[in-house]
Amino acid sequence: MTPLVSPIESGDLSTNRWYHVLYGPRWGRYFESLKTQMLARGPVPVDIWDDSEVDIARSIESILAEFCWGEPIQFHPDDPWWVIGEWEIGDYSEVEAHLEIEKHFDISLPDEIMREFFARRGTFRDFVGMIASRRRSAVTQGS
Repeated sequence: MTPLVSPIESGDLSTNRWYHVLYGPRWGRYFESLKTQMLARGPVPVDIWDDSEVDIARSIESILAEFCWGEPIQFHPDDPWWVIGEWEIGDYSEVEAHLEIEKHFDISLPDEIMREFFARRGTFRDFVGMIASRRRSAVTQGS
C-alpha cells in the first residue's frame, strides 16, 4: 500500500495566484489531494496494526478528524505524520490536535522532541510508537 505523498511535494498546490482563484483555497486543495490519494489506494487493512498500537492509532485518527480533517479518516502506518497531522498547512488546527493528543494520552510532547521527529520525517506508525513509549514511561515514573 502506497503511503500518502505531500500535496506540496507532488505539485498539487501551485503558488500561482490564478490557480487559487480557479481551484479554491489552499486547504481545500490539500485536503482533496489527500482524499484522492486515499481513494486510489483503497481502505487500510484492519490487521495492519499490532494489537498494542490499534487503540492508539484509532484515538489519534479521531482527534485528527475532529480538529483537522472534519471527517473520519483512517491512515496507513507509513503515511508521513507531517502530512496527515496538517503540519504543512500551518494553521492552528494542528496545534489544537497536538494539545488534545497530549491531554487524551496524559503525556507531554515537548517542542524539541517534535522538532526531532519532524526532522527525521516520522511516519504515523512512528508517532503511534512514540505515544505508546511516552505512556509507558509516564506509568513507570508514576509508580
